[in-house]
Amino acid sequence: DMKIGSLEATTVTQKELMVLPNVPRFMREGDTVVLATRISNLADRDLSGSVKLSIVDAASNRVVDQAYALTAPDVRFTAPRMGSAVASWKIIVPSGSGVVLYRIVAKAGAFSDGEEGPIPVLTNRMLVTETLPLNIRGGTTRTAELPKLLRSGSETTARNVRLTLSMTSN
Repeated sequence: DMKIGSLEATTVTQKELMVLPNVPRFMREGDTVVLATRISNLADRDLSGSVKLSIVDAASNRVVDQAYALTAPDVRFTAPRMGSAVASWKIIVPSGSGVVLYRIVAKAGAFSDGEEGPIPVLTNRMLVTETLPLNIRGGTTRTAELPKLLRSGSETTARNVRLTLSMTSN
């Protein structure tokens, strides 16, 4: 009785309304950035609704929309049947942000979708290292100055991080 059989089935997983964000991998302090998203409509009719962007501080989980000059987080859209619509927001990246989360949520009638993800905020600062070799013979004293460290031309924005003295005997 070597009976055999087979069954073949196809499954499609999709949502009628999908948010597909286009966000940068990172941002820099002081940047003006346009965050955009495509709203895809796979329903059998036109969909109208709103899509909202929230900027959230990753460390404290607080919404920081105002710090990023995001004054109009809600955008209206109309996506045609089996088509898509685009929404975008202009933000200005403040100093000292660290990592932020973008949260985009679209709603149209009974359908909704959202996406959240991190965006690192890089500083515009640069770590500068000043070195000065000092040759000192035993039993002697020497005074050294680091003039570039004191007069760098960036006195108003410079921030001292560390002063290290390394000594090696040869």
